[in-house]
Amino acid sequence: MSGRALGSAAGALLALALSSPWTAAWATEASAFNCHASSEQLRAWAGTWVEQGFFTKAVQSRQWFHEGALESAAPYSELSISADGRKVRLGWNWHEGAEARDDHPEADPSGMVALPCFGDTREPGQGPAAARLLELRDPQSGRQAWYQYLAGPGQSAQRAYFKAIFQGCFANTQGQRWCFEPNGQLRIGNQVLRAELMLDGIEQPSGVSILKVQGQRLFWLFKPNADGGWSVERRGWASEPGYREPNWLKPWHTLRPEALAKPAGR
Repeated sequence: MSGRALGSAAGALLALALSSPWTAAWATEASAFNCHASSEQLRAWAGTWVEQGFFTKAVQSRQWFHEGALESAAPYSELSISADGRKVRLGWNWHEGAEARDDHPEADPSGMVALPCFGDTREPGQGPAAARLLELRDPQSGRQAWYQYLAGPGQSAQRAYFKAIFQGCFANTQGQRWCFEPNGQLRIGNQVLRAELMLDGIEQPSGVSILKVQGQRLFWLFKPNADGGWSVERRGWASEPGYREPNWLKPWHTLRPEALAKPAGR
């Protein structure tokens, strides 16, 4: 969907809301949210934020494309705010995105959408919060969710996602060492490859995390195993002629955690 289409859809929702008999009641209920944050206020939240429910499940399961990943009821998947608070970008499933501003989106030909309403915040250690959290509400649909702080302005959100899913060292059945490094690199034996976590789940199987690896035409699919390791397969786009579903009974590689792969007594 284009940015212009998103803006038109948001405008239609706004018009519906304004004509609804419960608009006034909803406005009163949402009074704790700031729907017109200034750039000065936005600077306090500068950086990239990811929807907490999705991100928590992805990290715990080690499956970026976990079951139901594309069916979240949250208003956005990701929110990015520039260091000066003047630019806000919203994302949906890492497949669509648009800039947001405090204005009626239907009057804006560039396809911008309405600025989110900003609610409560929680710092690490505040109650059950283990990370910095921010509550957001969509002014058109009224949907709201909590968002977890991921990376500061100028920092790589992609690298932060990679680090959250892929950590540690493993060994394949031939004893070759595979290590995932925090800087977004995959070290296989003496070879170091740049690797990027694929965020867009369109045309990809569920239950896996997928890497785009330097110099490789096919994607590397990583399916988590019960012992903490991985089964690895290679595939292209699902729409490509001759595409076959991954064969997890006979994967390309099976990786065991390095501690389990070492012989006893070492």
